[in-house]
Amino acid sequence: MGEANVINSSSSLTLYEQLANQILDSINHEQYLPGDQLPTEMELQQSTGYSRSTVRHALRLLVNKGILVKIHGKVPSSKRVWVPKPGVHNFSV
Repeated sequence: MGEANVINSSSSLTLYEQLANQILDSINHEQYLPGDQLPTEMELQQSTGYSRSTVRHALRLLVNKGILVKIHGKVPSSKRVWVPKPGVHNFSV
């Protein structure tokens, strides 16, 4: 998701929608494939500069749209796993 993490203050999209689109763009460009684990919420927060609330809201939006699947880890140290669903590479948030 590197250099695409630019906040566009003139955009009509909310911050969480902008972040969701950045994540979706990464999925569309096959940076994350179905079954791959996305970065944790904290890692996304640190790499993008977005707040925890914005990151959570963006991920929740992608889950609700059917783009990601949330899997709770069984190991206490691993938080949540966000996995792209197969066949959703043409969605737009």
